[in-house]
Amino acid sequence: MDTVKSLPERLRQARLHRGLSQENMADTLGISTTAYGDLERGRTEMTLSRLAAVGTALEIEVAELLGIDGGSVALEKENQRLGQENLELRFRVALLERRLRALVSQERERIGF
Repeated sequence: MDTVKSLPERLRQARLHRGLSQENMADTLGISTTAYGDLERGRTEMTLSRLAAVGTALEIEVAELLGIDGGSVALEKENQRLGQENLELRFRVALLERRLRALVSQERERIGF
């Protein structure tokens, strides 16, 4: 997943943008400087709770850290798109079920069931 591969670089850029050192971040997160550096180099797996803590420390939304443009606005748009797609799929399923019931009814009549 490209989002995961590019996360360490986005962490680094966000930290530098705010003028923080790795030491500052490590202290804020309560971990060693080496441990934080490993996060930025992608050597340590990022947990959701750690990602949320980094976002809080950098005053940035997790969605932005993950590279989702527009943060919560983009997530809301995607949620709306998926909701519309779900509605369309439910409509198609209802049509197919109706067609299937009609076919089953016709077949039952044909065989005298």
